[in-house]
Amino acid sequence: MIELIEASDYKAMPWKNGLGTTAQIDIFPERAAFPGDEFQWRLSSAKVATSSEFSLFPKCDRWLMVWKGNGLRLNKNELRPFSPFQFSGEEKINAELLNDEVVDIGLIYRRDLIFAEMKLEKFSAPSRTIHFDEGFHYIICLEKSFKVADYTVKEGDTLKIDESPSLEFLAKDTARYLHISLKFKA
Repeated sequence: MIELIEASDYKAMPWKNGLGTTAQIDIFPERAAFPGDEFQWRLSSAKVATSSEFSLFPKCDRWLMVWKGNGLRLNKNELRPFSPFQFSGEEKINAELLNDEVVDIGLIYRRDLIFAEMKLEKFSAPSRTIHFDEGFHYIICLEKSFKVADYTVKEGDTLKIDESPSLEFLAKDTARYLHISLKFKA
């Protein structure tokens, strides 16, 4: 199954701590409540306009990448654009802007149920075949656009892939994307 989730279809919702809003890209299971114990993972993008503490998510691990802006300092870790960072959902995190606001992409997932990875990748025109392991995959277009099957994936859009062993990606320019892979633990 391949599904295009356009940026205009992301679901706006408040942060758990009420200090901002996020654009939920996808959640699993589909009808899960967030926050709550029912979700197994949640992928979202948020605009961070002020320094603040992150919400705590017991039993979860997190991946975060700054997409736009100069970066964040998470406690003592400096998080620059396009550098995925993993941390525990129980860890108290104070996020400090390095300059102006940033836009990030974040994944929160249940560590007892799910194995997750977040990798920044790019490919040059005209094409690249990408092989996918079993599990769920999200390809978020960060720069330019590309085509896959019958879909045109524009900057900010997400391609959700389940049970497709390989796909050919076509682009006119060098495209940068974020590849998030998730699979259930045995």
